[in-house]
Amino acid sequence: MNTIEICINCNFEILIPILDQKEEYLCPHCEIQIDVWKNQYLQIDFDLKQPKDIICIDFGTSSLRAAIHKKNEVTQAIEIGKQFQSQIDDLSIHSAIWMSEDGSLIEFGERAVQLGFNPTKYKSSLFEISPKKWITDGSQIFDIDTPILKSGISKAHLISGLISLAIYGVSKQLKMDLEEVRKCEIRISHPIWDKKIENKLQLVLEKLLSDAFLVWDKAVNGIKTKELGLLLSGRVSSIIFSKQVVTEPIAAALTLFENLDNSLAFVIVIDVGAGTTDMAAFYSTSFDPNTIGAMLGKFKRQLLPLGKPLSIFKAGDLIDFVLIEILSSKNKKLTPIETQDIINRRRNIKESVFKFNETREYGQVVTYDEITNHPTIQEFIKEIKERFDFLIESCKADISPRIKRNALHRIDSIKVVFAGGGGKIKFLQDAIGAEVNIDNISMQIEHIAITRSDIKSNISNFLIGRLAVCLGGTTHKNDWPKVAIPSITSYRGLPP
Repeated sequence: MNTIEICINCNFEILIPILDQKEEYLCPHCEIQIDVWKNQYLQIDFDLKQPKDIICIDFGTSSLRAAIHKKNEVTQAIEIGKQFQSQIDDLSIHSAIWMSEDGSLIEFGERAVQLGFNPTKYKSSLFEISPKKWITDGSQIFDIDTPILKSGISKAHLISGLISLAIYGVSKQLKMDLEEVRKCEIRISHPIWDKKIENKLQLVLEKLLSDAFLVWDKAVNGIKTKELGLLLSGRVSSIIFSKQVVTEPIAAALTLFENLDNSLAFVIVIDVGAGTTDMAAFYSTSFDPNTIGAMLGKFKRQLLPLGKPLSIFKAGDLIDFVLIEILSSKNKKLTPIETQDIINRRRNIKESVFKFNETREYGQVVTYDEITNHPTIQEFIKEIKERFDFLIESCKADISPRIKRNALHRIDSIKVVFAGGGGKIKFLQDAIGAEVNIDNISMQIEHIAITRSDIKSNISNFLIGRLAVCLGGTTHKNDWPKVAIPSITSYRGLPP
């Protein structure tokens, strides 16, 4: 039996036989190592031949975050927000781009938000707080290379400028110069894309990341549009550092599941961002840490991807625009400037609704129930449930034998963890229901809390959910959970 795999380094298609034991292959095009594991599952492998320090940038719809993993050290979230006095927190910067009214000056991140949120004082020709949506809706690739200005500036150049701000924040917080950062393996995250466009989109991200290194120190205090055009327009990026792209729900799962039981669990991660809601299912296996085998390091946690990971290109932004629609319908007298003010501040207004169950803007009140009962949100809730059920169905062949009463290692529930900035929104958690039916057996859905003991203490459990993608995306190959399903027993002595 064979499987066709695509090298994540050069996108060369490779025909690999699935064997009963681990084998190693080299991509015939770029000679990057590929590992194959038994049971017809491939090991998820982001690493190259030589272990390096790994930096993962989570390029989110609303914010950017970053983390680093060094050999023999704990994973550390990087406080890039501290470098720019972030309005979000010390670990995040806004995914915002602002251009002056005459098109001569471009600002990124926090500075872009400050100018964009004050439209009466600072006139702009462009203010975008979700430029990631310029790239794709998951099923098609949008044109980001066509110039939008006479200077030759394109949306791709603007996105690279934003990513460069995150790279600069990483370098300053870690006290590394550009060449030291280049020696690290740089990764950038993405949701689940349509298979037809996945390879092309990965190349798009790699190109954007490569261009970001060409302007890595230019976007901090704003950059003249002509200067950005000269630096990037017509240049062929030379990617002289190790780069990879990582799938968001899989990276999040590597952060979120730290079971310390002697058990086999069926777990699902649902990562609710600003632009996408990502879902992925796994077997999570772990061993009693007090067994001799675990103490000797023979047994480690294992994570086996199941079914078909998926992304819904609807999430927090959809709630934002519903909020704007409700406020606009209640107050017909809003001026264009007042309307723009609500649009710019929509995320802060939304957080107020979820915190206090209502918010008041320009004399009008919007309640939590009004948002929840809005037809657009009801349709979103319905879609989350449908996609959740589809994910369960795609795992059915794997999990059915383990839910029967006579199963040797029985699974009694489906463990679900919500992550991301919108992971604590109650109506999204309620959307998946309390149970599902598999082969006429009712399986309870168990919501589990996020707790980790092996991540640097600058991260609270509350923030781990938001940082799950960049933290998990730094996983070294040597630490990566293996995919072969072990025999789980309650044995406490020496392994047989």
